[in-house]
Amino acid sequence: MAAASGPRSDDRFLCSVCLDVFNQPVSTPCGHNFCSTCILHLEPHQRVAGLKSHKLLEPVKNLDDKLCKTHNKITELYCRTDQACICVLCIYTDHKSHCIVPLKEEYETAMAKKDEAITNMLGLVQSQSEKIAEVENSLDDYQKKTENEKEACTQVFTGLIGSIRRSQADLNGVIEERHKAMKQKAEGFLRQLKEEKTELESRISQLQQLSQSEDHHHFLQKWMHTLSSRMRGLVFSADRADP
Repeated sequence: MAAASGPRSDDRFLCSVCLDVFNQPVSTPCGHNFCSTCILHLEPHQRVAGLKSHKLLEPVKNLDDKLCKTHNKITELYCRTDQACICVLCIYTDHKSHCIVPLKEEYETAMAKKDEAITNMLGLVQSQSEKIAEVENSLDDYQKKTENEKEACTQVFTGLIGSIRRSQADLNGVIEERHKAMKQKAEGFLRQLKEEKTELESRISQLQQLSQSEDHHHFLQKWMHTLSSRMRGLVFSADRADP
């Protein structure tokens, strides 16, 4: 087969067997092109009975991903120290004295641990599912508890508000009754004052008429009687002027 080369060329110039640039290219009757050495290697696998049992693998896909970025060679080894795929030249450079095993061996080791890893992860998934359910139930319980506390709080404050309103109504009733009594007293006193005012105005009129009389005896009798009786009544009312 063709030797490994530098940077890969256009796919039109690559052999589909070795995935490298054509080396002594030849064409088949069907029109496909291959390296001469690749055809000579594969032809016995189709013709010789002992080689027909060999399993021919598909060409490597994503070859660039499998090439060592430092040495541009296929990574056929695995560094357990750095947990990286390496090529044979890496052993003598960056991975010197590291724990190195063939890539296939590491693959088989990993595959052997796969089922155990999956089982462990399934266990973790189950554990997480149980924790999720537990937290969700806790959230539901907390929500119910919150609603119950809010309802209890509402009931307490509803009772307090009702009690305050009843107390307010009772106090308003007391104030209203006191105001009613004071109003009645004031209205009675006002009525009395108006009556006395009317009486005074009447007596003033009588006295003014009496002053026209020239009968001294008649004047003095009427004057003393009218003045003394009415003034005593007025003084008594004035003493009660504050309702």
